[in-house]
Amino acid sequence: MPIRTTAGESSTPLTYTCQNVHVAHLTRRTQVLLDERRYQRLRARAAAERTSVGALVREAVDRALESDRDADVASAEAFLAAEPLPVGEPEELRDELESALTRAHP
Repeated sequence: MPIRTTAGESSTPLTYTCQNVHVAHLTRRTQVLLDERRYQRLRARAAAERTSVGALVREAVDRALESDRDADVASAEAFLAAEPLPVGEPEELRDELESALTRAHP
């Protein structure tokens, strides 16, 4: 897809891969405010790893979301592994619900 440069020439957009992320696929921009100490630490880490600050931030977001996912999966697995609860016959359940509703709304 040709684009116009400032000189008015047509060219092909440049894309590159950074930490296994094809930059052309990045469609959202966000702003994160950091104190100077955090930013300098992040910048130093990016330089040491020969990557960008943005790539490190994306990796941190992925790790944070992955830990949420792991917790969700563990909860679901625990729920599915639990012993079934004993339940009565449908008529008993209906009577129990009606009784509870009557007590809640006399």
